[in-house]
Amino acid sequence: VMSPIWVVSGLFVWGFFQIGGSPASVTRFLIPENDKTLKKALAYSIIFQSFMYLCFSIIAIGGAVMLPKLQNHDLLVPTLVFNFLPPVLGGIVLAGALGAMMSTVSSVLLLSGSLVSVNIINKFKNNKISDSKSLLLSRITTIVIGVVALLFAIHPPAAILWIITMSFSLLAASFTFPLLLGLWWPRATKEGGIAGIVVGAVASIVWYILGYIKFHSLDNWIWGIWPAVFGGVLSLIVVVVVSLLTKPIPKEIAEIFFDDIDVKTTHNLPPEQARG
Repeated sequence: VMSPIWVVSGLFVWGFFQIGGSPASVTRFLIPENDKTLKKALAYSIIFQSFMYLCFSIIAIGGAVMLPKLQNHDLLVPTLVFNFLPPVLGGIVLAGALGAMMSTVSSVLLLSGSLVSVNIINKFKNNKISDSKSLLLSRITTIVIGVVALLFAIHPPAAILWIITMSFSLLAASFTFPLLLGLWWPRATKEGGIAGIVVGAVASIVWYILGYIKFHSLDNWIWGIWPAVFGGVLSLIVVVVVSLLTKPIPKEIAEIFFDDIDVKTTHNLPPEQARG
């Protein structure tokens, strides 16, 4: 039985921290046409994901009571649908679940292809590759990753759940607060963001190791605090401290990206500069 702190930490991780931990969500945040729409999308996403986590928790608890002899927990939802819902309604529920899975998979595949062609090849290659070659490389990468994932899905290893959970925790601890402060806090700096990413990832890994040493398990952690929460809090502190200790971004650049915030106040400029 998990402690209340473990449950609350899980709510924060799968609700709030999915902003930085889910690549599929991050790619969708790039769609809004302006920063105000983006910030609203982030807020709505947090509310919706938190609500979904609560619903999943209720289903899991109810399923454990209704199907106490179920051995394969992955079949909980299909078994509940098959045993307790009318065929038409059950088909709609399963179709919705499959649609959500396909949407996430497609987003991750597209993201992986663009990361390799744009963020890796172009960064380390002296001459930038053409758009046509970049598109071809992205398609090849998407196909290769898709085939590898399909092979894993045929005979999934026992550790696949922990690999997914740990990767999500590392991403969430590393990127959540650098992303949020980069959008809402004009005083955030590049150095602060990089430091927050590194500290969040390292802290999350250390918390996993300490939990495994104490409990010999990857799903029990010290004080019941999830590694993503522990690493995320340290990442937040480091981003703020390092940003305040480093030179702020130029005021004219900050005003472009933070047109809805008083940049002069947040940058703590002297009165004569603020008037200018």
